[in-house]
Amino acid sequence: MAAAAAPQADAILWHCDVKQLLRTTGGILLALLPASALHAQNSGRGATFQVQVNEVTLPFRAYDDNGRPVADLRLPELLLLDNRKPPAKVLSYTHLTDQPIRIGFLLDVSPSIEWSSVIRGQDTASLFATDLLRPRSDKAFVMKFDFDQKFLSGWSDNPLDIQEAISSIADDRRSRMGGTAIYDALYRGIRDEIVRQTTPGQNSNAVVVFTDGYDNASHARLSDVIDICQRTNTAIYVFSSNPESRFDAGEKNLRELAAESGGRAFFDQAPAGIRSDLGTVEGDLRSYYLIVYRPANLKSNGAFHHIHLETLRRDVEIDARAGYYAPQPSH
Repeated sequence: MAAAAAPQADAILWHCDVKQLLRTTGGILLALLPASALHAQNSGRGATFQVQVNEVTLPFRAYDDNGRPVADLRLPELLLLDNRKPPAKVLSYTHLTDQPIRIGFLLDVSPSIEWSSVIRGQDTASLFATDLLRPRSDKAFVMKFDFDQKFLSGWSDNPLDIQEAISSIADDRRSRMGGTAIYDALYRGIRDEIVRQTTPGQNSNAVVVFTDGYDNASHARLSDVIDICQRTNTAIYVFSSNPESRFDAGEKNLRELAAESGGRAFFDQAPAGIRSDLGTVEGDLRSYYLIVYRPANLKSNGAFHHIHLETLRRDVEIDARAGYYAPQPSH
């Protein structure tokens, strides 16, 4: 769990406070902001946003009880709180559809991963590349990691090139150093590749990582990964090499990585379930809502800001990342 997470008792009280606030305001805190606070430059595909250091770009998704996307959610139906305070200013709100994808495939080849799981990860990544990536529109890169990291391809808009890079993992499977550095791999992949491809509001960024969740060698921390995910609008989707288990420490790490970045964690081992999971990932990245807002009293102190986004609309669930880190103080 991230160091800034609230204690369980405080989280329960916080949830009750939010529910009470929703009931007493009718769920329209965002609607109380002046109309001049909203500056959507465009809607749908091709919308662009210039995001400053004191602005937060928050993608989120809305689903009905059957898991189907909700495409008509209005701003007045939302409650957005940043560290329990409404935003100082909402700069834009839009629903983006049919977005191009920027995605990195990161495959764990450390000694803790059985070879059969490495092959399953290869097959899953190859399936996404060949069946779901759109040539000349989407782009992807491939990295393998254990103690160290190795890029097997840079950005490519050719799914066959990506598939070839994924297949090359077996050529030299492991480094000479033991250990697994998941956080280092994620941070480097986002820093060295996704940062160069990021245009807020213009494409979806994601990392799909195939691993067991056990990190014993990273220099980067979970907070470092979440921070760079927030700054680059990158969601982490994790495919576990192990089945779901409530008591597994690696699973806890995977769920936290996904939840804090606005992604998902999957534990299916059978082909049918994995194929369905890949469709879910594509659906998330193609269509989503985007709010850009200015937090109230944002300070450059590096502190973690909890985000709470909720709607009173019945039978609608919202999926958004848990928060972000404020800018570090300048020295």
